Parts: sequence; structure tokens; C-alpha cells
Amino acid sequence: MWPCADILRRLSSPTPIKCWEYGHWNSPYLDADAEAVREDNVLKLEVVELRSKYLFGVFLNWDQILHTSSLMVTTNSTQVIDPEFAFYGPIGFDVGAFIGNLILAYFSRWTCKRSPNTWNLFYGKFIALWDKHKDGPGEVYNNPHLYLLLKHKYMEDIFHDTLGFAAAKIISIKQHPYKTPAAAPASTNMASDGFQPLDEKLLLEYLKSTPSLSAKLGNHFDKLEIKEVGDGNLNFVYIVIGPSGSLVIKQALPYIRCIGESWPMTKERAYFESSVLQEHGRLCPDHVPEVYHFDRTMCVIGMRYIEPPHIILRKGLIAGIEYPLLADHISEYMARTLFYTSLLYLTTTDHKSAVAKFCGNVELCRLTEQVVFSDPYKVSEYNRWTTPYLDADAEAVREDNILKLEVAELKSKFCERAQALLHGDLHTGSVMVTPDSTQVIDPEFGFYGPMGFDIGAFIGNLILAYFSQDGHANKGADRNLYKKWIMKTILDTWNLFHTKFIALWDKHKDDSGEAYLPAIYNNPELQSLVKQKYMEDLFHDTLGFGAAKMIRRIVGVAHVEDFESIKEASKRAECERKALNFAKTLLKERKNFHCITEVVSAIEDLNK
Repeated sequence: MWPCADILRRLSSPTPIKCWEYGHWNSPYLDADAEAVREDNVLKLEVVELRSKYLFGVFLNWDQILHTSSLMVTTNSTQVIDPEFAFYGPIGFDVGAFIGNLILAYFSRWTCKRSPNTWNLFYGKFIALWDKHKDGPGEVYNNPHLYLLLKHKYMEDIFHDTLGFAAAKIISIKQHPYKTPAAAPASTNMASDGFQPLDEKLLLEYLKSTPSLSAKLGNHFDKLEIKEVGDGNLNFVYIVIGPSGSLVIKQALPYIRCIGESWPMTKERAYFESSVLQEHGRLCPDHVPEVYHFDRTMCVIGMRYIEPPHIILRKGLIAGIEYPLLADHISEYMARTLFYTSLLYLTTTDHKSAVAKFCGNVELCRLTEQVVFSDPYKVSEYNRWTTPYLDADAEAVREDNILKLEVAELKSKFCERAQALLHGDLHTGSVMVTPDSTQVIDPEFGFYGPMGFDIGAFIGNLILAYFSQDGHANKGADRNLYKKWIMKTILDTWNLFHTKFIALWDKHKDDSGEAYLPAIYNNPELQSLVKQKYMEDLFHDTLGFGAAKMIRRIVGVAHVEDFESIKEASKRAECERKALNFAKTLLKERKNFHCITEVVSAIEDLNK
């Protein structure tokens, strides 16, 4: 599908609004009009929003070039043909393509009234299908008023997309040569044959028989120390230390470890974790451990042992330890991994190839969808909270219609917006630190998704750490100074990320990235507007996803040690309630915040 998608990318969005050798119009009569299109900054900003939806959206499989020449008709029959450009994209692109072509027909003096009829009939039939199948697996949107609001917002968004894409198709031209991109790597399913969970004895034999690992140990096995240290939710993790070297072995299990075999989970996640570690390690080697070995059959990753005094960041935050370089390091990691895997740096061909590779991490994405965007907002057997203190708070989350509408928008972005290669689970338990070192681990949830999900996960977990501090305070040590350090770290993390991300954008603005082609975004004023809008949208995504991650850690299945280690239940609930109330406010009002300073002030005001 990629050659066709590449043609559409070029034809339907940017090409009509730059000087282009294949552009043509009714010259000389439209010379001034064509130039006006190319010089219209506001038009270019609107087109880039549509282009972003076209490139990143994965809504449904549509015809993708549904114009009036793609239909064969009689007075009582309609047949749709030529879907060679088909791929998963935004619904409004097809609807807009057809309606846009009817508008063209209208202006060519075929006087018709079919455009409104087409939309109205589509609307009615689409809603009828939705109503017919509304009692599927969903249990969150469970009352008529909320259901009506949801349909209204969904169809309003499609309508506006339809108008935008229709306009872009009307403006667009028709020819462009292209080069066929390299074929995508064949999808391979890991064979279960040969898989065996490793205990310490089996691991020793495995190390001896694997040259890439035995070499890291100096081929000395007599005095090896092997210790299983996995305290996460999913995997076995072994530290192997010998007189001549050390390493870590991580093995994925066919179920969620913290729950047991009653919740199966694909072992293939090890492949995606290894792939993300290698790609992110290439982009940011100072903050990602090196991978020495990957065995797809055994689902084993061998990697650098992150030696003491490194500890898990979450444990350091509980202990009240300050890390002066944390914001600098984590912002560097996020800026580099997100920028260099996005269309700001990649061609659309390379980007789509990478998206295709990571589309296979379906089960872990589904797990995130469930535990972050669904379960906390309905009755679910795995949900838990500090009962009875938070019983009413948990019920309030399940009954909050506005909250559910906002989280539905975030879920849509999570599922449909393939913006960059994410870590996918970037909380404070996925970072190991010392005062002068930061290492990011455990990217098994990695996939192409919205950048704000990674940034929000990290900042959201820092906010959780902030609200937990009163529960860790002792007599004579109220932790107020430490809370101020956390607030400063939140502030610095976003501001440094913003600065570094923009610096990378400026550095590579004339390179191969195809998000904003230089021939179109060709003046300083327009470039400034583009960056401002991009970063504003990313900031609001960050706040929304951060809030959703906070809510799920208080009333969902998997909680955080920041709160769980507070032994007195009433005190723990008091801290959790403050965090939950702030998260709900942040999720619903995120677009009213204009800078991270306002967010920090709101947190401090709530905690007075």
C-alpha cells in the first residue's frame, strides 16, 4: 500500500501550496489564484492539520481515492471500483473526497443537490450501525445522555474532517511520479516450540551455550552470582555477576506475572522491547542500556547490567533523594527518541515502514487501552482502591460523564495517532538513576503512538510522587523542601524538553523530514506559527495522558509504590484523593493551561 499512500500524501496535501513542476492550472486566468494559495499562511496551517490526520490516523480501512471517477452507476445501481490507494486512515478523507468531487461537479455547472443528501444519508446510516452494535464489549459509556454526547462529538469531528479533506481535494492536482519504497519486513510470529522458562540452573546452561553472552562474562562461570530481581508486573529478570563481567537477562512469560496464568500475555513482547532498546539506544546511547543478545524463541534479552549505586527512580523519590541531572537527562532522552522517530525527521515512507513493524505489539497496546482508558471508568474485577476511604471517589470517576468524554478523546489518540516510537510505559519505575546518571529501561510496551503519552506518563508519575510525600514525612521532616524539588523537576522536564525538541527541529528543518516541507513552510512567520501550534498541541496531550495515567494508578488494577508504601490506610487515602482530584481537573481542563508553570501552581494551590 505504501506507493499509493505516498502518491496521496503528495497529491492531497502539500503539493498544491508550493511551486511544483507538475502543478498546472488554467493559465493565465488563475495565475494569481495559484500564487495566492501558495502564499496563504493560514491555509497552510489548516492543511498541515489535515495532513497530520491523514498520515497518523489509523481509523478505518477506506477506499482512499473515492472520487466520482471511482464509481460506476446507473439510475438504480452504484458500484465502487479502483480501491488501489486503500489503507487505514481518517474516515473524513473518503467522505470528503466524494463530497468534494460533487462540489467540483456543481461548479462545472452540473447543478445538483446531492452533497447534503450524501452527508445526511451517511450520517443516518453510520449512526444506525453504531446503535445496532452499541452493546458490544464497551461498558464505560453506559447511560443514554453520555452515549448521545459521545455520538454528537464523534460525528461533529468527522463532519469537520470531511469538509477539510473535501477542500484539500478540490485544491489538489493529479499527477506525480514516485519511487517504490522497499518492501516491509515480513511479519513473523514467534514459534512457541522451544520456549522454556529459565530458572537459575537453566540460565547458567543458557549462558554457557550463548557466545555473545558468555563473552561478556569472560567465559568464566565458576563464580557467577545469579539473582532473580524482577519486581515488575510481567517478566523474570536475572542479574548475573562474575569476576570478569556482568549482565542482565530478561525473559518474557506467557502471562502477566503479577496476576498469574489466568491473564495470558504474548511472549512476543520481548521482540518489541529488544527492538525499542536498540533503536532508542542508537538515538540516545547515554541513557539506554546496550543490548548484547536477543533470542526470539526463548524470549530472552541479554543487556548491560546497570550497576549500583543505580536504583529505581520511584524508590529514590520515596526515600526523598534529589537527582540534580534528572530533568536534563530525561528531557534529552524524550527529545531525541521522539523527534528522530517522527515525521519531523523521517520521510513518510520510512515512517510508515517503522509503524508497520511495531503494529504487531497489539496485546500490550490492548492491555494499556484496558487498564488506562477503560477499566478505571467502569466496574472491573481487577480494579482496586483504598477502601472504604475512596469508595465514593472511585464511584464518582465511574459516573463522571465529562471525564469519560475526555478520556475517550485520549484513547482515540492513543489508538489512532502513530506519531513517534514510544517507550510506552515511561513511569518512574522504568528509570534507574544516580545523582549523575539516568538509564531508561523496560520499553516492552513500545509502539508508534502520540508523543504526549510518554511525556505525560513521566510527568504524571512525578505528580503522583509529589502528592505521596506527606505520607512519607516523619516528625521533624515534613518533606516540604523535597516537594519543591519535585515541582522544579516537573517544570524543568517540560521546559528542557521543549527547548531541546525545538533545537532538533531547527537543526534538521531542511533535511528529509516530510511533516513540514520547506518549499511550503517557507517564511519565518509561518515556521514560528507551525512550531507554536505543534508544541501547544503536544503540551495539552501531555497533560491529558499524564492525568489518565494518574487516575488509573489510584482506582485501577496496578498501583504505585509511592502510595502503597504508606502503611496507614487513612493517610494513604488522603494523599491519593488529592492526586485523584487534581488528575480529574487536569484531564477535563487541560486545554485551559498554557504553560507548565500554571500546572505547577495549580498543584501547589491544591496541596495548601
